Amino acid sequence: MAEKGAATQTALESVSAKESVPVKMTSNDLIERFNKVYDEIANRAFSIFEKEGGIFGRDLENWFKAETELLHPVHVSVAEADGTVTVQA
Repeated sequence: MAEKGAATQTALESVSAKESVPVKMTSNDLIERFNKVYDEIANRAFSIFEKEGGIFGRDLENWFKAETELLHPVHVSVAEADGTVTVQA
């Protein structure tokens, strides 16, 4: 059974598409990663705000533009079996 508070992620870096590499991540690792991504988006959104003349009222537009630049959609498949969750991206 999987360890409480841990997730298994399948990574395909430097591996053929038919192989997978299990990676354990704790909830603290995930929170730290989320905070890093949030900060990157916030910094980019502020840069967009400054570049476009510091016009107020465009905060969501700037945020979504920053997200679009920094985040890219990934197709994922999630499966659960015997208490283990497998995510393939």
